[in-house]
Amino acid sequence: MKIFNLLLFFLFSSFAASGQTMKADSTGKVWGINECVQYAWSHNLEIQSGRLTQKVTESEKNRSFSQMMPSLSLNAGHNWNATPNAVSGDKSSQSANAGLSGALDLFSGAQKYNSYLQSSATVESGFYDLEARKNSLKLTVIQAYLQVLLNREKLIAANSQVEVSSRNLVKIKAKAALGLASDYMVLQGESQLAADDFNSISQESNLRLAELNLKQVLNYPSDSLISIQVLIPASIASHLQDSTVDIEPVYLAAKSALPEFKSAEFNRIASNYSLSSSKGAWFPSLSLTYGLSTSWSSRNQTQSFTGSTISVPSGYLQSDPTELVLSDQPVSTWKKTSFGDQINQNLNPYIGLNLSFPILDNLSRSTRIEQSEIQFEKAKLNEKQTEVSVKKQVESAVFNYRNSLKQFDASKYAYNLAHAAFNQTEKKYEQGLISGYDYLTEKNALQQRETEFLQVKYQHVLNRLTLDYFQQKELEW
Repeated sequence: MKIFNLLLFFLFSSFAASGQTMKADSTGKVWGINECVQYAWSHNLEIQSGRLTQKVTESEKNRSFSQMMPSLSLNAGHNWNATPNAVSGDKSSQSANAGLSGALDLFSGAQKYNSYLQSSATVESGFYDLEARKNSLKLTVIQAYLQVLLNREKLIAANSQVEVSSRNLVKIKAKAALGLASDYMVLQGESQLAADDFNSISQESNLRLAELNLKQVLNYPSDSLISIQVLIPASIASHLQDSTVDIEPVYLAAKSALPEFKSAEFNRIASNYSLSSSKGAWFPSLSLTYGLSTSWSSRNQTQSFTGSTISVPSGYLQSDPTELVLSDQPVSTWKKTSFGDQINQNLNPYIGLNLSFPILDNLSRSTRIEQSEIQFEKAKLNEKQTEVSVKKQVESAVFNYRNSLKQFDASKYAYNLAHAAFNQTEKKYEQGLISGYDYLTEKNALQQRETEFLQVKYQHVLNRLTLDYFQQKELEW
């Protein structure tokens, strides 16, 4: 009887305990739900993939922004010519050219600007989508965590039943030795102990399976020890009897806090900017081009004058065609033009404006606009669907909480009655007023009520935490 009193105290003190009994692993670390959630977020492969996807969208945003910036490129070339030059006498020649060129879109129907705004909205949508995935994983961790606690308490209860049956069997055998109990009563006691042993083994197996499931959810090594916080924090237990939960306040809180709404909103905004960008393709485009070029050749020569003159025949007199006429010509020399001089002399800066009017493009722009309009309508429907879906989930969560609250109170009351009835039955059995069959019947009834109570208890805790999730309340566990 004392065993069951202690068990009853454990079941109810877990709701009201202000201190938190913990069980540490080999490293001394005790895992609360928050620690498990943080670990899962860091090691879950889907979350890691989502983070990489987010980096890709951020990179695309940067690329879209750079498309609005002016472009600048450098080009250069060098040629060899093996054809001899009869004037200079060179057997071969070389030439080179270099230039800078660039362009800047002055107007293109705001296509690039809208593409940048689309990428920015996509980044925001991706961020909130990742947060929604993390929230979904958080709920999965909570469920797995509570299952471990539930199976742990079931194992404690099963072991208590084994201890009670063991003590009862000892008493029966003692009475049988004195001739006060039959062999049938001994067999009954042994049968009950065997059944309780089997149940204890089954509950221990369920606990190990629940622990394995929690490790798998966390992506934690299955062969490593993990110890979790045993008692439910008082900050959570104090809200388990809250009967003033209504759908509308919970939904409004969810609508302002859940990332699913923000993700759908920014997805709609991104689709709208995509549509605007597609429509911009119908506008004429105006761009500015600019550049600077120069060249060099090994055959390029420069003429220089010495300052002296030389008389050279220039013709004959008209009055006497036989008399030669001489004229002075300046004396000059030719030499190859230096590389630097050629670069400076051949500099050619330029600037221009290009105007383009779209006329026919095989319906590519019309098709793109049509597709963007469809995507925009789908994004608006998705936003509405998110509202409808979350509203249904909130309604179900509130219903489940209200229902589990009633079940919790009823199960607790039934357990208290079963416990009180067993106490009376145990006293009568020890006094020899009832048979062993009646004793075992009452004992099994108590065990069944206890199992039902534990199941309802943790389902109610889960329903409470689900409501807190929709309201994005801080989990202090």
